Amino acid sequence: MYTALSERMSSALDDAGINMDIVMKRRQTFMLKEMCDEIMAKLLKQSGGQFYFGSQSEGTTTPGLQSDKDMLRYYSMCHVILDLNQWVPGKITFMMLKDPDLPPQQFILQVMKRFSPEPETRLINDMVERDSRGRILLKTERWRDIAKEFFASTFKSLHIAGPSISWSNELDFVNALGVTKLLPEVNEWICRHRPGHWPTQELLEDAKTCMCFLVPVGHPFSDTKHIEWRLSPNLIERKLMFSLNIVQIKCYVFLKMIKKSLFYNVVEDGITSFHCKTILFYTLERTHAHLWQDCNLAFLVKLCLHTLQRCLKHGVCPHYIIGGVNLFDSKLSVSQRRKMYVFVSSLLKNNLQGFTKIQVDNIGLKLSSNKTDHATLHSYDLRPSILHKCICRKLEFDNIRDLHSSVHKLFEILESSNDNFFTYFRRFQQELHYLYLNENALQQKVTEEMSKSLFSYQASFIAAMCIRKRTPLFEHVLDTFKYSIKTDVASNHLKLASILYCCGHLHSASFLLRHVERCFKEQRLRTICPCDKLRKIDSDLQSFRVAPGEEYSLNENNTVLCVHFLKQEAYCVPPILLYEMNKTGIESEINEEFAVQRDWTGIVCIDAPVLLHYMQFLTYGGLGDLPRQMSACLALEDYITQNPYDLYHVDTAINLMGHCVEISGDLNGAMFLYSISLRQKPKNNAAHWHMRRLTNISQHANILRMLNSLNPLDANEYGHSQKCRTVGPDRRF
Repeated sequence: MYTALSERMSSALDDAGINMDIVMKRRQTFMLKEMCDEIMAKLLKQSGGQFYFGSQSEGTTTPGLQSDKDMLRYYSMCHVILDLNQWVPGKITFMMLKDPDLPPQQFILQVMKRFSPEPETRLINDMVERDSRGRILLKTERWRDIAKEFFASTFKSLHIAGPSISWSNELDFVNALGVTKLLPEVNEWICRHRPGHWPTQELLEDAKTCMCFLVPVGHPFSDTKHIEWRLSPNLIERKLMFSLNIVQIKCYVFLKMIKKSLFYNVVEDGITSFHCKTILFYTLERTHAHLWQDCNLAFLVKLCLHTLQRCLKHGVCPHYIIGGVNLFDSKLSVSQRRKMYVFVSSLLKNNLQGFTKIQVDNIGLKLSSNKTDHATLHSYDLRPSILHKCICRKLEFDNIRDLHSSVHKLFEILESSNDNFFTYFRRFQQELHYLYLNENALQQKVTEEMSKSLFSYQASFIAAMCIRKRTPLFEHVLDTFKYSIKTDVASNHLKLASILYCCGHLHSASFLLRHVERCFKEQRLRTICPCDKLRKIDSDLQSFRVAPGEEYSLNENNTVLCVHFLKQEAYCVPPILLYEMNKTGIESEINEEFAVQRDWTGIVCIDAPVLLHYMQFLTYGGLGDLPRQMSACLALEDYITQNPYDLYHVDTAINLMGHCVEISGDLNGAMFLYSISLRQKPKNNAAHWHMRRLTNISQHANILRMLNSLNPLDANEYGHSQKCRTVGPDRRF
């Protein structure tokens, strides 16, 4: 039944990236992301953890669906209990209560005393309130506001929708509380009689151990919604999704395509992906296992539409796990349900011909004929084989960025704290070694990569100490770099070249820089920044295309990370980069007298190709090789002007170009470049310092010329006084 249509549907979905290889690769990407977050939390002694839910992490999305990511953070320091037997002394504890008048899925949290198993009676802070029965309850609105206030300090605009906060179109964030005990609502679902093959008994047993979450949102029609928490069994839903075979996944994805292309025209966002998932679960539960084959895909989608039709007819779409919940509440009005019922009935009556109107990923066009003109189809998008490779490379790109982003965030947190940096650094290394001994393969992969990065920083810290004390580099500094040098193609090579330059080993630095330059010329390298900066091309699948016949995965052999320097590495960087370590809040200080000594507290981030050409300019200048020095300057200029969309740190790149021009003696040209840098990034830009320096230099030069014309001795005395009052950064911190 519908065999030909089913085959075209299955093939079209496969073309869009719905095959088991890509589905599993998407899931592995988010499992790695969660593992990075888990290890970070362990290193920083943070309570709780993060999970990523939704279509991206399930692998049930395509380029045309443009699904966002859902991140949920829970706090284990907050203990949610069902009865007093679970109370633990010393913990922040809330009793989970279900009043008779509360809507299904909604609960309230009563605050308990920390050192006595009894309810709190005091209004301890503004996060709680006393209800009519005298109970001290945790407010959902205030809990959500705290998260909002935290993100508002970082992001310009926030969007609040239910329990979630978003600052971009790609991510929704939810702050939640975890419930580790088996809830009666979940147990009732587990014990429910089922006629079919799914979920399996093993899956139901696994569900008993899954944590559930309480998210801060009340029922939209409730008078007490400001103190209500919604029960959300996300991890159970994830297990259900991960148990699906590829035909069931294709059925779900096709339902979402119908929702986006067809249902949206009737009720806009009234039907959601969660409705589609729920409809699939109920259909799957009542359908024989042998039916779930590619040749029946159209018929299976039709069965799901029949399930939706029944729900619309009765006005109820029951939650698959939690009883008594109607998923149409607050989503579809009575008139909208009638419209949807008529539309779905028409779709079924017309023998699914409406499927040809699905625009997502050109699915409708691919279904419209048996003899598909592939040249016409793929003029709109990438060919399937190329698209699949682009998706895989994009996921590999995300993996590499997430791994190194964890280390960057670790140092950002350390830099902003008052704790002893090196004490914590050594503890991180020891704990990573301990975590590596765990048999979890994913944990071993993450800890190994993080350890490599830490070894690179360790070598650089020791080198900085040697340079500061003016002692030769320890031999094991170079040995340590050998271990970490392969995190990518260039970043650690460039960091080592910077160290050699600062030590005065210019020939060695020159040799290393030529090696990096050859790597850039001989192969196509993908630049990646671990510090949460994203370019437009990082989200564009087209940018992950390679030349025909060029087969490669993104890995440490063909990627380049931005180079980061911490304040502890200040002696390992050329002096001009110290200004980049103190660019926060410059605009408020620019009218003050420039201090001789400053506390260099920032982290310097530079695009690797930019640092390569800048280091070549300095190194060849130090060696007196003027032709190569000017060639490096031109190469830097060409890279910045010809690759503006490839740069992560545009302001720093232009500032370094300005410094090259400044060293060459063109102060007006340098001033012009610094002003361009400020137009690119008006705040927190070291160009403020550079323009101040050049202004001072010009003023001093004018004074010297004036004094020279009057009395050369006065000019010499003035010049000597200005040398004693050096205007520039000091490496001390």
